[in-house]
Amino acid sequence: MSDERLRYRVYTAGLLVGVASLPVIWAFQQAQDPFVRWTYPFFSALSLFWLWALLTRKLPVARIERQAILGIGLLFLSKYAYYFAFVGDLRGVWAEIGATAWVFAFLMILFYLTSDSRAGLRYSVLLVLVAAVLGAARLIPDLYQGRHQAEFLAWLRDIVRLAAMAALLYVFSNAKDRLALAHQRARELHLLAHTDGLTGLLNRLGATRALEDRLAAQRPIAVVLADIDHFKSINDRFGHAVGDDVLIEVGVRLRDALREGDAVGRWGGEEFLMILEFAEAGQALALVERLQNRMHSRPFPGVGGVTVSLGVAVHQPGESQADLLRRADEALYAAKRQGRNRAVLSTPREA
Repeated sequence: MSDERLRYRVYTAGLLVGVASLPVIWAFQQAQDPFVRWTYPFFSALSLFWLWALLTRKLPVARIERQAILGIGLLFLSKYAYYFAFVGDLRGVWAEIGATAWVFAFLMILFYLTSDSRAGLRYSVLLVLVAAVLGAARLIPDLYQGRHQAEFLAWLRDIVRLAAMAALLYVFSNAKDRLALAHQRARELHLLAHTDGLTGLLNRLGATRALEDRLAAQRPIAVVLADIDHFKSINDRFGHAVGDDVLIEVGVRLRDALREGDAVGRWGGEEFLMILEFAEAGQALALVERLQNRMHSRPFPGVGGVTVSLGVAVHQPGESQADLLRRADEALYAAKRQGRNRAVLSTPREA
């Protein structure tokens, strides 16, 4: 399962729970808690909007994540501020204040999971600072008046825990970002090592690896070697820049003619290798005919008509990769000897 689909399912389930539970909380607590009375209906509507956006795919998951984290953060910051600003005796609501601090910790974890380490650090520092300022503005004056000493110590412990968690999350998130960057660079290097710089197709190494993988999977395959006819004369008449354009366009047409799961690479010079999955002789020849039609469908810019010769070999049980390629190569040269612009199918007798 992809990461995007997993997040989609988790968030959908979470919002379904939230949409179902928020009205119940509001019904039981709105009479004694003005904050719940006024904010929970708004947050319920917001949760419904996010659920609708997820189910209809109207917004990308990443955007809903950011909106949800921001919305939940503002909701609980306002709850935090409400208790400190408007409740005279904090002892009766301190359990709610302490629970809100743990919500802040949960939000920091979410933000680090959905953002890079620098963005997570900025969000965490801002959250801790706002929570610290809100609590200090109320509790420090009370402390001087000899009130809420226990609450002050509990608040101070919460702020220290939040700050320590923010620092620890930053360390882990920074390590995660470095690993992700290293993985991305490794993938880019792998892509460069296996990609032809001109056509964007697999290069000889990449095509060889693709063939090795399919042979190892023991799937029925066929290989096709395609060679552009009279390519040297194209370079001589029109120049190497036009010749490069022809190579690129041939690569595009070959790739467009293949099915999902097939592969094509530039084998060298003006020669291309195609790997056809689950292809018997008849299927391979039908695909080759489609390839030739692609070549003839429209002229090449600045050149006119371009034809290719093709050698086709269907893999036989127990046949090595070298023998398979040798048969395709022999079939290709047979097509050239017979006048080019045609395909020749190799048979096991030619091995």
